[in-house]
Amino acid sequence: MLKVFWLKVVTVLVFLGITTSSYASQNKDSGFYISPKLIVAHSSLRNGQVKGSYQEPLILYSDQNHDKNDNNTSDIVGGALLSLGYYNDNWRAELSYSYRYRFDLNGDVGEPDPNEYHNHNNLPGRFRLDINTQSVRFDLYYSISALQTESLKPFVGVSIESLQHNILAKVRNAYNYTEENTDSSSVSLGFGVGTEVIWTKNMNFTISLQYIDLGDINIGPQSDNAYFSSDSFDTLDLMFGVNYYF
Repeated sequence: MLKVFWLKVVTVLVFLGITTSSYASQNKDSGFYISPKLIVAHSSLRNGQVKGSYQEPLILYSDQNHDKNDNNTSDIVGGALLSLGYYNDNWRAELSYSYRYRFDLNGDVGEPDPNEYHNHNNLPGRFRLDINTQSVRFDLYYSISALQTESLKPFVGVSIESLQHNILAKVRNAYNYTEENTDSSSVSLGFGVGTEVIWTKNMNFTISLQYIDLGDINIGPQSDNAYFSSDSFDTLDLMFGVNYYF
C-alpha cells in the first residue's frame, strides 16, 4: 500500500515537472500581464535637520529602532503594489501603483533643562511623524538568458517613481502642541534584482530585492514655527509577487 502511495506521488511530481516545462515553452513571445506584489522593507532616514524654533541637538528613533541616534534612524515598513505589465522576449515593462504603511519617526529636540518642563522629560521639543507613502511607478526589467533554467528566470531592473508622502505630524514645542497633516512630493530612482519562478502557462511567481530612493521629507512650519527636513530617505525592499499572463 505504501509503495503504491509513493508511486503515485512520484508520478504526480514527474507530471508536474513535465507540465511546467511544457507550459514554459508554450509562453507567447509578447503580451500583457497583471502583477500584485507584497513589500517588506527596511527603510532608512538620514541627515535629519531642524530649524525655526527647534534647536539642536536632534535625536531620532523609530518604533522598530529604539536606539536613539543623532540624525539617522530606520524602520520596518510594509506595503503593496499592483502592476500592469507588458513583456516582449526578455524584456518586461510595468506600470504600478504602490502604497507603503508606514514609517514611524520620532524626534527629541534640544538640550534637557532640569529646571523646566519636568512633566515632559525636560525636553524643549519633541515630535512624531507617521509617514505613509504612495506612488505611481514605472519599472523596466531584463531577463538574464544565460542564467535561465526550466524553472527560474533571473532578471535585473530599474524603476522611476512619482512619490507622495502623507505625513501626520504630532509636534510639541515647550508647552504648545499641534497635530497636522502635510504632504511632501518627489521623483525617485531605483534598481533591483530578482527572479521569476515558472509555475504554469499563465502564472509565474516573483521574488526580488529592490533599492529605492524615496526622496526628501519636509514638514513645517508647525507649532511655534518648528521645521523638520531630511534629504536622504531610502529603502531596501523584499518583494513577493505573482505575474498572471493574459
